[in-house]
Amino acid sequence: VEVPSYYPKQLIDELLSLGEITIFYEDASGKLSEKTFNLSYIKTLSDGTKRIILPSYAIGLIERIFTRYKARIQIDYGIPLDEIDLMRPNLQLMKHQQEALESWLMNGKRGTIVIPTGGGKTHVALAAMARLKLPTIVFVPNTWLLDQWVTRISQFLGIPKGLIGVLGGGKRQIRSITVSTYQSAYRYIEDLTDKFAFAVFDEAHHVPARTFKDVALNLRAIYRMALSATPKRRDGNEVLLFKLVGGIVYNISYRELVLRGIVAPVAVRKYLVSLPPDRILIYRQYERKTNSIRDEFEKRKYLNKMIEIARDNPAKLEVIRHIIMKHKSEKIFVFAGSIKFAELIEKEIKDLLPTALLTSKTDSVREERIIRAFQRGAIRCLILVKKGEEGVDVGDASVAIIAGGSKQEREIIQRVGRILRGGKDKLAWLYEIVTRNTVEELLSRSRNTRKIVAGIEDYVKSKYSVLAYEVIKWK
Repeated sequence: VEVPSYYPKQLIDELLSLGEITIFYEDASGKLSEKTFNLSYIKTLSDGTKRIILPSYAIGLIERIFTRYKARIQIDYGIPLDEIDLMRPNLQLMKHQQEALESWLMNGKRGTIVIPTGGGKTHVALAAMARLKLPTIVFVPNTWLLDQWVTRISQFLGIPKGLIGVLGGGKRQIRSITVSTYQSAYRYIEDLTDKFAFAVFDEAHHVPARTFKDVALNLRAIYRMALSATPKRRDGNEVLLFKLVGGIVYNISYRELVLRGIVAPVAVRKYLVSLPPDRILIYRQYERKTNSIRDEFEKRKYLNKMIEIARDNPAKLEVIRHIIMKHKSEKIFVFAGSIKFAELIEKEIKDLLPTALLTSKTDSVREERIIRAFQRGAIRCLILVKKGEEGVDVGDASVAIIAGGSKQEREIIQRVGRILRGGKDKLAWLYEIVTRNTVEELLSRSRNTRKIVAGIEDYVKSKYSVLAYEVIKWK
């Protein structure tokens, strides 16, 4: 950016601030520290003109700054801005989706849209693509979502799948409409930098990740939309997302979506179970070591052992079987914290209803077969270990059992989102099984399932005659 010498210093300072990037780091003890990087450079030319070098993402914000100072500017964006004649849109937005789109448009076609899982975030982005008709790239965190986005774009925008670019899952095709995983985009960012005018960041809490942030930083796309049910990050780096893509322009609560009949209400049951005597002895040994060690790395090692023992408590199997028997006629998700425990769950319940297991060990062909079988009802219970938790529509279900999880609120929101599709005539059930008098109770308090039903307790009680939240001590 070249700025004549007579322009005010405040304008130059604002331009330079676009290159200031603040990132929070978490050390082994969980303590956050802040570091600011200055990615802008300034040089004064012989005639007094200031030449400012900024990261690519900033090109879409420069005009705003000059406009505020009523200064004239000529910009060569260096990206394709001609309309593409590929789209034959076929989608209708619900009221909240239209509200989200309008808020984003009014914010200069930049910003973050926060809608709970099941509330139709994807449709907002598709409508924006149809409105802009510009070269667009959509970023997703996994190949499941990659395939889902390609299908949605073809279905609702009328673009043949063969004309949609795909970057990820072994494919490297860049076209005017492209869907890419964050990993592949990072690897091939030089090929993407100047190809797109509009960028959609799905599951956008991934954007500030150590490597993925470079994707948003180095892309010239002047129009940007972030989609997330949970933009807040444990490390506080959502501030980086808001800087690179735009702040929150629309936010609707789960309660509001329930009352509008868009997603299903949920009833939560928290089961507290005890550790078997032999496991208690081992757990207490690790607990004493954790309390006596000062080294944070060693302390974390023993704490993780305590978490594993509580998470994979065999006493949980009886509770899971009890819940499955109660909901045999419904589709069920079971979320386990380890593959080993997931296999034990499968063994315990497979005589009750058709069951399948999805883990990192499941190959893509079998994975696809399992998902399709679950969608058509041939499989009634799906046990997941870090699979299908983010954005992916793996089919409708009305029951989720959490047999193990982290303390992150985002994780619980994503998991609950798996059972909320279906609207006002359905009551979803969330079961959380926690080993009492262990560190798992602390994790449970942090993810706070009670918060999920805040504001809908009376609605659930009056419509379904059940409590929205209840804690049960297992025998």
